[in-house]
Amino acid sequence: MLDEQILSLHWYLLRARPNRVFKAALALQDRGFQTALPHEWRARRRSRHCKSVTRFPLPHLGPYLITGFETRTPAWRSLFEDPLLEPLLSGVVSITSDGLPTLIRPKEIVRQHHRYGPELFRLPPKSIVDEIEDQRLQAGDAVRIGRWQQGWMRASAEFDAGGFADKVVTIDRIEGDMAKVVMAMFGSEREITVPLEHLAAA
Repeated sequence: MLDEQILSLHWYLLRARPNRVFKAALALQDRGFQTALPHEWRARRRSRHCKSVTRFPLPHLGPYLITGFETRTPAWRSLFEDPLLEPLLSGVVSITSDGLPTLIRPKEIVRQHHRYGPELFRLPPKSIVDEIEDQRLQAGDAVRIGRWQQGWMRASAEFDAGGFADKVVTIDRIEGDMAKVVMAMFGSEREITVPLEHLAAA
C-alpha cells in the first residue's frame, strides 16, 4: 500500500473479540477495508512434552486492529451488524469524554508503514489463523466451563508467548476475560492476573 493511499483514508482503532483479532482483520479485508495489524512471528513447542515447534503470529496491539475508511463517519451500525463481522468485532475505540470514535492521524499510519513495511498490511494465511485462534478460543472455553470451575479440580495452563512462554501455571479462577493464576516465582508461589488469551492448555 502506498503512503498516498494511507493519507487518503480515515483510520480508526477497532477492538476484536477475544482470540479473534486476526480473523477480524481478514474479514475486514474481505469486505474491502484496508486493515493494518502490526505483528511478528514467534516459535513455540507444540506442548511441553514435545520437542517439535510451530510458528505462530503474535499481534503487537493485543485485540486491536487499525482500519481505514473512505468516509470520516463510517456506518458503524451496519459494520457491527454485518453477519461476517459481528462475531469477530466488539467495538471501536474512543478516548474522548463524548464517547465518539477516535480518529488516528494518517501520518501515524505512514510512520508504522515505514517501520513494518508491507508486512503491516500482509496478514497471516487463513489456515494458520484458523488453527491458532480456534485453539486459543477452545482452550479459553475449556477453562471457563471446565470441572475446576465446579470445585472438583484446578486446571493447569501455560503461557503461549512473552517472557514466561511455556511456563506452566495453575488457574485459580476466571473473572471475565482475565485469569487468576498461581505460579512459582522467586522461591515462592504468587498469584497474578493475566489475559485469558495469553494462556494455552498445558
